Amino acid sequence: MTEGLDPRLLRRLAEAALAEDRADHDVTTLALVPPEQAGRGVVIAKAEGVLAGLPLAAAVFAAVDGSLVWRPHTEDGRPVSPGDRAASVEGPLSSILRGERVA
Repeated sequence: MTEGLDPRLLRRLAEAALAEDRADHDVTTLALVPPEQAGRGVVIAKAEGVLAGLPLAAAVFAAVDGSLVWRPHTEDGRPVSPGDRAASVEGPLSSILRGERVA
């Protein structure tokens, strides 16, 4: 379902959204999360629907920190129900927190 998406365009969109969000100036994360602390985030569906946006979410986390590991658990265009896991991301907690609002 995601064939044909230009990875360069996704990267530019991700970087623009992160800049608008001022993700590199997340004062709460900078003040409270040690740089060496690892973490894991899970994208979970809240409602019935059709999943969309995983490639852009992956691009956001890649733009924040190339060491983050993104794992999709399904693909765009698939139906989801409340509680379904769509994806997960692991790595430095501060990086996950900087990207999560935009992703």
